[in-house]
Amino acid sequence: MSARKRFLVLVLIMIAACGVGMAIMTIMLYRHNFEDHREQLQTAVQSQARLIEAMARHDFIYEKNTPGGPTTATLSQIVDAHEHYKGFGETGEFTLARRNGNFIVFVMRHRYGNVEHPEPVAFDSELAEPMRRALNGLSGTIIGLDYRGEMVLAAHEPVAVLNLGIVAKIDLNEIRAPFIRAGLSAAAIVLLVILAGTALFFRIGNPIIAQLEAYSRDLEREIEERKQAEEARARLNAQLEAKNKELEQIVYVTSHDLRSPLVNIDGYGKELEYAIDDIRRALDSDKTPTETLEALAPLLAHDIPDALRFIRTSTSKMDALLAGLLKLSRSGRVALTVDSLDMNELIAKVIEANEFQIKEAGTELEVAQLPPCKGDAVQVNQVFSNLLGNALQYLDPGRPGAIRISGRIEAGRSVYCVEDNGTGIAPAHLQNIFEIFHRLDSAKSKGEGLGLTIVQQVLGRLSGDIWVESEPGEGSRFYVALPAVQKTNDKGKD
Repeated sequence: MSARKRFLVLVLIMIAACGVGMAIMTIMLYRHNFEDHREQLQTAVQSQARLIEAMARHDFIYEKNTPGGPTTATLSQIVDAHEHYKGFGETGEFTLARRNGNFIVFVMRHRYGNVEHPEPVAFDSELAEPMRRALNGLSGTIIGLDYRGEMVLAAHEPVAVLNLGIVAKIDLNEIRAPFIRAGLSAAAIVLLVILAGTALFFRIGNPIIAQLEAYSRDLEREIEERKQAEEARARLNAQLEAKNKELEQIVYVTSHDLRSPLVNIDGYGKELEYAIDDIRRALDSDKTPTETLEALAPLLAHDIPDALRFIRTSTSKMDALLAGLLKLSRSGRVALTVDSLDMNELIAKVIEANEFQIKEAGTELEVAQLPPCKGDAVQVNQVFSNLLGNALQYLDPGRPGAIRISGRIEAGRSVYCVEDNGTGIAPAHLQNIFEIFHRLDSAKSKGEGLGLTIVQQVLGRLSGDIWVESEPGEGSRFYVALPAVQKTNDKGKD
């Protein structure tokens, strides 16, 4: 995410935080104001109720002869008092009522100096809930519907002396309206301030952000380069470790395999020395020529020729070993030309080169459609020529030979399989078949035992791999993996 996007997210978070903070503050102030209104209404209605009760008790004593009785005198004084009282709020009012059968009959409704008589309301209706509670003798506050059907905050109190109920109430909308207006105004102001600050920040901070982004890109590039360098170093270390193991193996095998012919040469060289000593003694003796010839005949006919033959055999073996090492060394130093390879065409050339051996063995050869890969054409040709040659060499003479070459794409690599129904490989040999000079059967094997070693070396240089699955008497499957050809997206190109 770029610095600008992060800053925009930060601005949105600030707006959201400010909005939440203002909402919480507004709710707290609203609740505080709500409680103030509740207390004021309750104080007002209780004081009015007690005052009316005091007036009624006075009128029962001193106004008995008043037309309509003391109750009428009390009510007229209440109405007169409220006509000279301004009231509170835009919707605040006092209502005084009595119960008449199944109706609530309003004696008075006072708002802004106007005293009116609302229509009666059924006692069991949902309207006038605060007055119904007062007429039931309950004292307290409630949020409910008044006689108009409006939601109000009301304080209710019974006037026991006159069997009346009194209610002081105010519409909830009037309580809420200032806070809603204040909240919206504050939100608009905060939003404008944040937007103005954001615009100012972008104007001032754009050059700084651009520099930071450039620095970030440089840092990311440097990190990526270091990561690639670390990966390259890890690959080189792995290759070096593999080469060291290979070198150790070569040194061990070479020293072991060269020791045997050297021992033979040394042993039969001593045999020649003994034969020469025998010849010298025979020539220096006083024997007749006939006796001397008889003594020399076995040496010249058998001992010396046999020793020379064994010496030549050992030197030939040493020469083959040294030639194999030279071949292995050259295969690891040949220059590579990596390109996209059409494996169907390449395998066709490999089959054509081995056509005589395939026909001579009477082998059925099947080739599936093969995916392309990245590699050196000459080296990959050598790999599959070796695998096909091995498959032909180790066919089971007891059944018709069958070889199948197939391929697939797997995890970004082209994986090929050379499968045969030959003699198979014993489990003891599976771990060793890629070692230098290793041969499964010396009687059947031709060459120095370097084929699979060179194949593994070539594939390692091409970032490839080789592995084998085999069961004795069933056949073998050699798998070769090489980098797949990446598909290019030509959409939009002419």
